[in-house]
Amino acid sequence: MDIGLAAQAVLGRAVRRMQAELEHVRWTRPEHLHLTIKFIGDVDNRELPGVCDVLQETCRSAEPFVVEVQGLGTFPKHKPPRVLWAGITDEDGVLRELHHRFDQALAELGIASEVRNFTPHITLGRVGSGTDQAALATLLADLNSQVAAQCEVDELHLMATIRERRRIEYHPIETCDL
Repeated sequence: MDIGLAAQAVLGRAVRRMQAELEHVRWTRPEHLHLTIKFIGDVDNRELPGVCDVLQETCRSAEPFVVEVQGLGTFPKHKPPRVLWAGITDEDGVLRELHHRFDQALAELGIASEVRNFTPHITLGRVGSGTDQAALATLLADLNSQVAAQCEVDELHLMATIRERRRIEYHPIETCDL
């Protein structure tokens, strides 16, 4: 899902500050900031119509809803960070329910269910091994309270991730209105 202009602005300010102070982070391009409800992985083109049908069915009974972009963090938890992210708060649980329904319906198509708990987030960057961990921790603590914005979710997209000339490009395959 797209995150909207308000969240893009808030995250843009935080990312610009981190870019000025951190090295060895591959930053997500601003136009690629998004929330992934389910990462599917490689799908045979013959399976795409079924995946699109599942997405449409999942969205059919869903109404637009609001989530909060709130705070910063890293994955994995107890190891050197590899992913820098902005958190998503889903007070009403609508996002989690959509994730669960989509995941279950895809499992019926033979696409593996999630093993890890669903942790909604927006990936801001990939942390390289040369990144100053102390500087990263300090920046996260300084910026954490400044990262807050509402996002209205009124559509979902099935996206193809394509690597082109060492860059990642996202291409929409299907869009569903809520």
